Amino acid sequence: MLNTGNGKLIRRHATMALHLVGLNIAGPSAKYRAAHGRLVQLMRGVYIDSDDNADALVLRNAVRIAHYLYPKAYLSAASAILLTPTPEGKLFLSSRRNQRTRLRAGDQITIGRTVFIFNRQNAG
Repeated sequence: MLNTGNGKLIRRHATMALHLVGLNIAGPSAKYRAAHGRLVQLMRGVYIDSDDNADALVLRNAVRIAHYLYPKAYLSAASAILLTPTPEGKLFLSSRRNQRTRLRAGDQITIGRTVFIFNRQNAG
């Protein structure tokens, strides 16, 4: 909020805010602000202001978010040349092959045109 000097407060909204837990916001603070409607959690550790456009913010910060979520990965294919998502919104990452990965509720696995969404209730 910005005080205009005449007793009125206006919201200063020059840029959309991306909040990454451990980098620019503490975990408890993010959870508190999300519980009170000031932030929206996009995924584990990634939050935005509640009045921001999530699609635009994610596309603008895709490389930063990918680095936060996958610190050992690197840009590959078209993303390595463009240094941003493709016009279709895809971001290509590469990393060392992982033999085993623990899935969390909501994780998506895409094989061809088929998308599998992991749901803990269905887990054996």
